[in-house]
Amino acid sequence: ETYGNITLYRTGEALSDSVYQSYMGKDGAGIYDRLYALEESLRNATDIMFVENTVQPIEIVKPSIPDLFLDSYEMGDADFSVQEYRNETRYLTKALQVSQSFFEAFQIQLSSGQPFQEDDYLYVEDRPIPVLLGAEYAEIFQLGAVLEGYYLSEEKLKFQVQGFLQEDAFFYMSGVNDMVSCGRYIVMPAFSFETPTAQAKMALLQKLCGIVFSSCGYEETITAFEAYKHAAKAERLNIYITYPKAAGDGTSIFEKYAAMTKEVVRQFLIMVLIVMLFGSIAVAVTIRGMLRDNRQMFGVEMLCGASKQDVFAAAILFLASLLLCGDVLCSLLLLIGGATVHALLLVQLMTAGIFFLTGAITAVFVANMPLHDIIGGNE
Repeated sequence: ETYGNITLYRTGEALSDSVYQSYMGKDGAGIYDRLYALEESLRNATDIMFVENTVQPIEIVKPSIPDLFLDSYEMGDADFSVQEYRNETRYLTKALQVSQSFFEAFQIQLSSGQPFQEDDYLYVEDRPIPVLLGAEYAEIFQLGAVLEGYYLSEEKLKFQVQGFLQEDAFFYMSGVNDMVSCGRYIVMPAFSFETPTAQAKMALLQKLCGIVFSSCGYEETITAFEAYKHAAKAERLNIYITYPKAAGDGTSIFEKYAAMTKEVVRQFLIMVLIVMLFGSIAVAVTIRGMLRDNRQMFGVEMLCGASKQDVFAAAILFLASLLLCGDVLCSLLLLIGGATVHALLLVQLMTAGIFFLTGAITAVFVANMPLHDIIGGNE
């Protein structure tokens, strides 16, 4: 998917059955080392940004989890996400395993708590796993709460809540080619493991199914990705990169979530400045037309003792009335549309900016308004 000068590419793995069996077996350390080197080089790349956001449910056994947080809830199959296994009730809960770049790429902030630290991304046995919860979890859990469950193995783990995400947190899910709310997700670090256990091998394959953010163009991105594979001696392993827009219908999903990116914020501010400039010019032309049409009336008033300051005050009153009507109408439309307080404040700031800019233009025009053919000479 393309947005501005940033293009998103999916990465994935398609190891053959024989290579996969070898990788997961006792003799798979060599393959693991090459894939680990590739993942590490992609994660530390400077010419492209590699984002890991694996969608892998966590099987929570304690406490019980409400249906809306379960893996199949949106499809109406929440019951299939509650399983009885070995005398335990397991709740397959929506979860994300993410790299540090995930938060920067999708501009995700916390509403409370602490973000992940660098050492949180290293798996340490018997240490509670720090997790961040989506905003909708804030109603049922508190900071410091401990959950128990399973992730990629039959070893029971503890997950400790250390923060909550803001309500407007979204991420790109390649499986549906759309932006998805983080509100009902448990977010945990995409771990690095010190030893190539079965859990480490499965996690590494999942981490390689990520997203590349690139602004250097299609050919350069592919070349860079292949160079990282070559450096890791992973050319013969089927780790690939694809351009999802080629398989889509051409609809830009980022148009719906444009406010999430810094680039759009910059573009929007430029648009605001352009609107202010042209709005000021349009209003100034309107004011000038009003002054020109009433030039003779102002001339008579000045003969009776009025000053140019009085003429300017009349123009400013007309200007304020014009902008006030526009401001009220725009604010009402925003309120009906459910706009945020920030949007309403932005309208007020824009109105004030147009008022002061147009007022300055009007003052210059009034100061130089030609009245010599009305007051002066033989009159």
